[in-house]
Amino acid sequence: AAPAVRARTQVRTLMDHPNAVNQGQRDFQKGATPYLRGDADPTYLRKSSDGPITAAFMGAAILGWVLLGVNHYRLWNDKK
Repeated sequence: AAPAVRARTQVRTLMDHPNAVNQGQRDFQKGATPYLRGDADPTYLRKSSDGPITAAFMGAAILGWVLLGVNHYRLWNDKK
């Protein structure tokens, strides 16, 4: 029973330490502008032209999958 208690104590002491990563990020980003951190405007990367560009690329991807399926069908069924 003693090793199990010792293992739980080790886990508990590891979990009780403060998170140094969060503090390091705060120190690193202290002089940054809000736009570099992304907290002032979380959608600052979105533009009005994103919709048509996304639709065009999705259309190209769907066309690629359809052509891939047609070519596999032709290959499997000996059609040229």
